[in-house]
Amino acid sequence: MSDNFRETNYPEVDIDKIMEQIREEVTRRRGERNKSSHNDEPVRHEKAFIDASEIMTIISSAESIADISLMTPKMLQFSGLTRRLAVFTGKKILYLSTFITAKQRSFNITIIHALRTITDTLTRLGNDIFLRIKNETDDNIEPLKKDIGSINTRQTDMSSTLEGLTGSQAETAALLKLLKNGQAETGNILQNLMNEQAETASSLGSIRKEQAETGNILQNLMNEQAETSSALGSIRKEQAETISSIEGLRKEQHTQLEEIGKNMEQIKSIVNNDDGSLEALYVSFEEKFRGSRENIKERVKEYLPYIKEVNAGTSDLPVLDIGCGRGEWLELLKDEGLIARGVDKNSIFVSQCSELGLDVTNEDIFVYINKLPDKSLGAVTGFHIIEHLPFVQWIKLLDETVRVLNVGGVAIFETPNPQNVSVGSYSFYMDPTHRKPLPSQMIKFIAEARGLSSVKILELHPNPEAGNKSGSDTDKRFNEHFYGPQDYAVIGYKR
Repeated sequence: MSDNFRETNYPEVDIDKIMEQIREEVTRRRGERNKSSHNDEPVRHEKAFIDASEIMTIISSAESIADISLMTPKMLQFSGLTRRLAVFTGKKILYLSTFITAKQRSFNITIIHALRTITDTLTRLGNDIFLRIKNETDDNIEPLKKDIGSINTRQTDMSSTLEGLTGSQAETAALLKLLKNGQAETGNILQNLMNEQAETASSLGSIRKEQAETGNILQNLMNEQAETSSALGSIRKEQAETISSIEGLRKEQHTQLEEIGKNMEQIKSIVNNDDGSLEALYVSFEEKFRGSRENIKERVKEYLPYIKEVNAGTSDLPVLDIGCGRGEWLELLKDEGLIARGVDKNSIFVSQCSELGLDVTNEDIFVYINKLPDKSLGAVTGFHIIEHLPFVQWIKLLDETVRVLNVGGVAIFETPNPQNVSVGSYSFYMDPTHRKPLPSQMIKFIAEARGLSSVKILELHPNPEAGNKSGSDTDKRFNEHFYGPQDYAVIGYKR
C-alpha cells in the first residue's frame, strides 16, 4: 500500500496476510489430521476455516469514508456565529467538490463492493476447503492444491486491483489536501469578514459623529439665517435712511447751484467790465477754497518719488509746473534741492512766487511751452489745470508735453475726481472757471493715445468723514461714491 494512503489514517485490507492465514490454517489442519490418524484420536473441527470479521470491520470503516462529499468539516477552531458560518461555507465547498470527485467516489464505492465480494468469496472458499480437507483423504490433496493455486491467481489479480485502488487513494488524498487548503482559505475569508465587520462598525461610528456635526452645522446655518433676516431688516432701514439722506443732499446741492449761478452772473459782469480786479478775485477765491500753503505742500509730497525716480530736477532736465498758482509745489521741489520753474498768467500769483525766490514766468502756458526745445525737460506737472481747458487745448497740451519731455521723463496732471458724487455734482462747480468734470478712464485713454506710456491713475484725498457708515454692502457703496477719493492724478512716461 502507498504511504499517501496510510497518511489518511484509513485501515488497510492486507490480502497477503489473509492468504498467509489460509495457508497456515491448511497446514495446521493437515497436521492435526495426520496426528489424529497416528494416535487414532478424533479430529476436532473449528466452526469456520477463516475468521473474516476483522476484514469486514476494516472494509466497513473504509466504506464509511468512501464518499468524501459527506465529510462535513466541524470547524472546531471557530465558535458561535463564526463557526456556523464556517460550517456552512465548508458544506458549500464540499457540495461543489462533488462535481469534481463524482468519478472518484463512484470508483471508491465500486472497489469497496469488490472487496466485500472478494472477502465473501474467500470466506466461502476457505470454508469449502476446510470441509474438503476434513472429509477427503490424502488423494484429494492434489485437487486442493489446484484450488489454492486458483486462489493465488485470484490473489494476484486482486493485488493488481488494489494497486489501482492505491493510485486512486493517492488522488483522493491530494483532493482531500486541496479541500483542507480550501478550509484554510475559508478560515481566512471568515477572518477578513470579521475584520471588515469591525471596520464597518468603526465607519458607522464615524458616520454617526459626522451626522452629529452636520446637525450642529444645520443648527448654525439656521441661526445665521435668522441673523441674516434680522440684518436684512436693518439694511432695509439703513437704505431708507440713505435714500432720505440723498434726497436731502440733492435739495442742498440744488440750492447751492442756484447760488453759484448768481455768482457766475456777477463774475460775467466783472469780466465784461474788466477793470483788472478779476485776477485779485481769483486769488481771493484760491485763498478761501484751495486750502493753506502748508496743507497743499503736504498733499503734493505724494509726487516726489515719481520726480526722483526719473532723475528729473537737474539743470539739464528741470521740472516745469504749468499753472503754478501760489507755487506750493515749486517751493517743495526747491526744499528738496531740485531745479524747477513755473508758468502762470495770473500776475498776482507770479509776484507771490517771485517774493519766495521761485523761478516763475507770467505768460500764457501755450505761448511759453511752444518756445521750449524738444526733450529739454525731465518732468511736466499741472495741478488742477486740465479741467480749466477746452478739449482741443487739452490735446494740444498733451502733445507739447510729450515733445518737450526727455526720454524717460514723467508727466503728472491732477484733477478733481467726478467718481465722487459730492465732487462731481457739487464741489467741482465751486470754481467758476472749471469747464466740466473729467472721468479718469477717459483721461488715461487720451494720454496713451497722444504718446505717453505706462499710464496709470493715482486716486487721492478721500473725504476725512469716510467710514461714518459701515457694515452692509449698501453702506460700503455709499462710502465709495460719497466719501471716496476727491482727486486723482494721471501719470505717464515718455519712452
